Amino acid sequence: MSFEDSWLNTSLTEQDPGLPIPSELSSPSFWLDPPDAFLHRHRTTANLPAEADFVILGSGISGAMTALYLYDHHIRRGEKLPKVVMLEAREACGGATGRNGGNCKPAYYAYSEFQTLAEELGVEETVKIIEFQVKNLELLKEIIRQNEIPCDFTPLPSCDAFFNQAAFDSALSSIAHLRRVSPHIAANIKVHKPSPSPEWTDLRVPTAVGAITYNASSLWPYKLICHILSKLVSDCGLNLQTLTPALWVGEDDTIDSTSWVGATDAHKPAQPKWFVSTDRGRIYTPRVIVATNAFTAHLFPQFLGKIFPVRGHCSAFVPPTSMFTTPLKHSYAIIKKDRKKADYLIQRSTSPGRELILGGGRWLQKDNGIGISDDSEVERDVKIYLRQLVGEVFTSETGFSCSRPPSSAAPPQLATTPPTTDSVSPEDLWEHVTRTAPSSPRRWARTTEKSKERRLLKAKAEWTGIMGFSSDGRPWVGEIPTQKGCWVIGGMEGHGMAFATGSAAALVDMIMEDIDAFRSQRQKQRTSIPLKDSPSSSVSSNESTKAARQRRPSLSGQPQGGRFSMNHRKWFPESFRITADRLGVDVEGIEREREERILGETVGMLEVVDLSDDDQEGVDWVVV
Repeated sequence: MSFEDSWLNTSLTEQDPGLPIPSELSSPSFWLDPPDAFLHRHRTTANLPAEADFVILGSGISGAMTALYLYDHHIRRGEKLPKVVMLEAREACGGATGRNGGNCKPAYYAYSEFQTLAEELGVEETVKIIEFQVKNLELLKEIIRQNEIPCDFTPLPSCDAFFNQAAFDSALSSIAHLRRVSPHIAANIKVHKPSPSPEWTDLRVPTAVGAITYNASSLWPYKLICHILSKLVSDCGLNLQTLTPALWVGEDDTIDSTSWVGATDAHKPAQPKWFVSTDRGRIYTPRVIVATNAFTAHLFPQFLGKIFPVRGHCSAFVPPTSMFTTPLKHSYAIIKKDRKKADYLIQRSTSPGRELILGGGRWLQKDNGIGISDDSEVERDVKIYLRQLVGEVFTSETGFSCSRPPSSAAPPQLATTPPTTDSVSPEDLWEHVTRTAPSSPRRWARTTEKSKERRLLKAKAEWTGIMGFSSDGRPWVGEIPTQKGCWVIGGMEGHGMAFATGSAAALVDMIMEDIDAFRSQRQKQRTSIPLKDSPSSSVSSNESTKAARQRRPSLSGQPQGGRFSMNHRKWFPESFRITADRLGVDVEGIEREREERILGETVGMLEVVDLSDDDQEGVDWVVV
């Protein structure tokens, strides 16, 4: 089955991804070794809290950044910090974020898809998507700077190296369109073509048909997220519960349930109360934030076929001698046909080992990895492909550490079955590579010309990770239309480092906008409970607000009361927002049924509940 056919195969995209497999069964990621001492098997409290203002599912970059912006929003507004509980099925940051390629790069020209996106979404929205990714990188840099996070963050240019003329021409066409409609973005892009110039030589991809460079960065993603989570636990009161998978999310319809944070049973119909079931008990909350990415549809089946798992491979390699002596100055995308088949590379140039982190080869998997949610396996075909890719692409490099030359100058025409043992010898690797090499005379000439050198890399670690891809190629961010209080951030398309931080900031803006609207509605109906230490009472004074702000610096580095206060519509792509039309659900009938049920419950409860001013004395709630 071709890559394109498998992408459209609903039998692959609409199957239940299940729960993530346990951490101890996952393939060992380079980034996760050693595990963070504070967060390893961390549970902030021995028992699962009974309730919280917010429950976040997932501790990767989407969940961590959402928690950071939730606290940051309250800090910048001088409000009492909410109770936030984060549930993680595995170890902290043990999913896709701890298994990625260490890249953070905006797609400045929409990866050759500018024209297609512009036709579908309009030019303005397409440009907004690109600008959003640039802003995302700025936000990430500011968070790292503000919190002094030691995560090997390295600004460096990225090089998209093309080895297919049609793909390069398509990219040039996208850039030409971008220059006409958004020259300020296009000004960040530089096009390179083969030449004797030092600029071309500096890219170190002599056999490429062309290249495109622009600003990007690399980092150690696990260290970034662990620092954020540790800070939120220690300084802000985040309750992190690892090794605690969410098994079920449901709405509590009981009238006589215990009171919950921010309201009483009398106010429950205005805002539903949710529970999250785990094997350690239930936790109740008015708002659930689902940051489980590839596994979203397991808890919310309406996302089947909308967000689905795709398994990716990544490896950490000992660099060839020439790259160790003179490290790469760019990160790379290696594009042989299109974006979905691109391979990606960074070098940890400041580390003692100067490792190469290389990911890709997804098209060598069964069904291109689509629908696979098990990251315990590393497929041998992909492993072998990645070990030989650097030698194939960077043809001028020398001093490879793990191979031998072929015994003949001509490749056999039939592919062999790859080695079947877990331990793959250099001889078996070379035999498989030479026998499965394409018969292109040009490519084989390059290979045999270098056959006197070692052209395969020695792996320090080889692992897989489960990415959350999207049916329409765009992230899903916002409230589920049919489930008030349930919010989702996912479907990052393997591009989470360039999407997640800004998406989390936008999601928190949406949530806080909804909360403020809920507060306003309650006040108008004169059914709200007076609050201590809230913006509607003591903290609303200028003195208290100023003191609260002075006590805690912003986590995001944004100014107090800053630009992420109810203005995400100015910078967040509307096409990323979850809507009923995009999700394909008919909300009217569901809402009508809900309203009828709520009305009946409200009438029944108001007959037995009378909240006088005297009854409210001494209440200390946090409105969320």
